[in-house]
Parts: sequence; C-alpha cells; structure tokens
Amino acid sequence: MEGTIMDNMAASPSFGRVPGSLLPMNRPEAIARCQHLPTLRQLLRMNGIPVLREQDQSESIPMRRYRMLVHQFRVVKVWLAEGKSVWLDTMSALPQPLRFEEVPDHQDNTEIKKIEPMAIRSIYAVGLDVGIVEIAAMSEFRQAVITIRVDDESIEPYTSFLRQLQEEWEQQQLEALLRQSEVVLGADPEFALRDPSGQMAFASRYVGRSGTIGYDAVRFREKPSALLHPLVELRPKPSADPNELFVEMYRTMRLAATKKIAPELEWIAGGMPFDGYPIGGHIHFSGIALNAAFVRKLDTYLALPLMLLEDGGCQRRRPRYGFFGDVREKSYGGFEYRTLPSWLVTPRVAKGILALAKVVATHHRELRQDPLRRILVQSAYYQGDKATIRPIVRGLWRELSLLSTYQTYRQSLDPFFAEAMSAAAWFADEDFRPAWKLTVPSTTDDEDAIAVI
Repeated sequence: MEGTIMDNMAASPSFGRVPGSLLPMNRPEAIARCQHLPTLRQLLRMNGIPVLREQDQSESIPMRRYRMLVHQFRVVKVWLAEGKSVWLDTMSALPQPLRFEEVPDHQDNTEIKKIEPMAIRSIYAVGLDVGIVEIAAMSEFRQAVITIRVDDESIEPYTSFLRQLQEEWEQQQLEALLRQSEVVLGADPEFALRDPSGQMAFASRYVGRSGTIGYDAVRFREKPSALLHPLVELRPKPSADPNELFVEMYRTMRLAATKKIAPELEWIAGGMPFDGYPIGGHIHFSGIALNAAFVRKLDTYLALPLMLLEDGGCQRRRPRYGFFGDVREKSYGGFEYRTLPSWLVTPRVAKGILALAKVVATHHRELRQDPLRRILVQSAYYQGDKATIRPIVRGLWRELSLLSTYQTYRQSLDPFFAEAMSAAAWFADEDFRPAWKLTVPSTTDDEDAIAVI
C-alpha cells in the first residue's frame, strides 16, 4: 500500500516539486504516510495518540486549534486559532477557515506545555524528524491530533527558519560527536511490592523519595489524598561499563532487601504487576546527543529483542506506556529512554539489556537495519505478535554480534539473545528476589554474590 502512495505522490507534484521536498531531512515514506489520511490515522492510533473523531468534526464543537512545528523532539514554533469549525484538509488545498497567530514565548504557556508531548510523539510515530502537527484542544483534559502537515504549501513560509535550525542542529551534533567521551549509562528500573495476601504494598512506607532506593512519584489512585506511593525505583550509580552498572544495581537491591523493605513482601517486575500500575525499566544515556535517528535504533535494537521475553502485562502497558520513541531529556544533559518495561525479572535479562544498550549507543551509526519503517512490524510489537518479531531479532542479533563492543560483553549478550530466541517468556508475576539470591542473608561480598547469580 505504501509503495502505491509513493507512486501517486511522485506523479502529482505540488508546485512543480515532489511533495515534502522542502524537508529533505524527512524520509520519503514518512511523508507519504502524512499525505494518506487513513494511514496517518492508523499509525497515530496504533501508537496511542488520540485522533480527532468524525463526530467532533461534524458537530463543530468549540475548540482551540494549535499548529506546532516540531524539529528533533523539540517544539520550535506554535500558532493558535480559536473557533468551532475544524476542516480536515490534509489531501486537498481547501481554504483556511481560521486565522492562526504565532504564540510568543510559548514555552511559558501551561496549556501548550501539556500539548507539546502529543505533537512530538506524533511526528516521531509517523517516522518524521520535522513537521507541523495540528491539534484540537476541546478542554483542559481532552486534546486530539487533527492532521500532520509536511506539504510544501504549509512548510514554504518557514524554509529559511528550518534551514538555519537544521544547520545549527547538525553543528551541535558534530560538536557533540567531537567532544564525545565514552557513553555513560544509568538506569532507574521500577518494581512493585506484593504482600502475603496478594495485595499491593506501598513503597513509601519503606523507602524515601530520594536516594539510591526511593519511591516513584506515581500515587495510589484509590486514595490519592493519603499520599501513598506503590512503586519502588532503583537509582544505581551510573557507569560507562554496563557490568559496573549491574554491580551497582545489585548493591542497591541488596541494601533494599536487608535494610529497607520488609522481608515478607514479594518483589514484582515486568510490565504491569497490578492493573492500572505499569512499570518501566528506564535507561539513561549521557555523552551522546539526543536525536531521532539514535532513538529509532534504540526502538529497533533494544525494544524488539526485549519484547520476545515479555509477558502479557507488558502488552497491556502499551500503547499508553511502552510506545516507541518515549524519551525525556534530563537536566544533566543526557536523556532517558522510557520505552522498556521493568527488566529486573532475572539477572540474565538485566545484565543483557544493559550490555545491549552499551553496544547500540557505541555503534548506532554503524547499525543498518530499520524494520520499524514497516507498519506491519510496528503493529506486531503493539499486539505482542512474537512470531513476526522473532526472525527480525535473529537478523539484528547476527548484525550486532559482529561488532567489537558486542565481543567485549559477549558473556552477557549471548545468553540474553539465546533466551529471547527460545520462545520462553519471563515469569513476571513471580517474586524476582530468589533469582537474584536476595532471599537469603549474604555471607559474601557483592562481587562474590554476583558471580553466584
């Protein structure tokens, strides 16, 4: 289907150019998807992004209508129009019913701050690096994407601005590359606590908010006024060596098991240990610049292999959480990759995913495969279709195994990939402390204990 769209686009250029030619940083098939409204809607909804419903258009309900120009995970310009009519004119040159005014200092606007993540997600979800997202805000709590504009008519007034922006961004990427030292990894995986009756226990009763072991900001929604926080978050010391990060994480868990958390409570990882409470295995990267191309490599080479080990809770976590391209810039200058579920289920998985993150970060410019360009593969991920993903991961493994950093961490990576290819899923509903040898008192130092696990 996508090939047909591309052929049609090439046969009917706008303004004497192939549509989207003013944005050469975008991939042609991504531009084609935006030109084909059913495909655009399919991709947005698949990635958990609300799309304006037909009835909202026909009823002409009051709304504020935004246009946001997104470039590489940043909203760089915002325009606003207020009114009732919404015209969905992606495929035709209909007259504009509303006048859009640029919003100055949009970074200080509360409503815009809430909507910006939707615009950024939308651009990334359809495979673009830059474009204009049109969003309807019906209320403080209800917003939806109307369309994405990459046509020359929409972009042409901003070509000089975008060209300068792209040049500055490329210069920043080059400078970051030249001063880049070894990539440093961090992690803050989460887990839940389960009492002997099978009910959720609260992390905030055992650990504080800050420190190497703390509770996550998520509150117990059944009693929000009680200020109860159910999820534990580990925050080991970052390291350039994934094995050292693994050791730090084990030390953090050992401290939690012996000094902090009641021994009768079980520790549960995975994707959604309790209904409505998804958990993640976020990995932090510093010493490498955030850009869409690198994040797409993380989606391909990290999220797809781990998906083969996931249980049903991870699928239920998606697409509100666990969607492709879920990143958050951090104050220390790096960023957090948030797509993965909590991989604390076993030491083998944890050690493997940290080593894999190091390999991908070190060699991302050398990695050539991009299966997520195909909508079918994205759909398989969100639906938990491991049969479709498994042969893809086999090819990724083959490519990765030729890299020098893979050889450095082969002892961690070979068992991880072997387990991923075995068609076995992790037992996320089980207490993961026994797998980490945390249920018995430690009589040896940390390194000896890690050798045992």
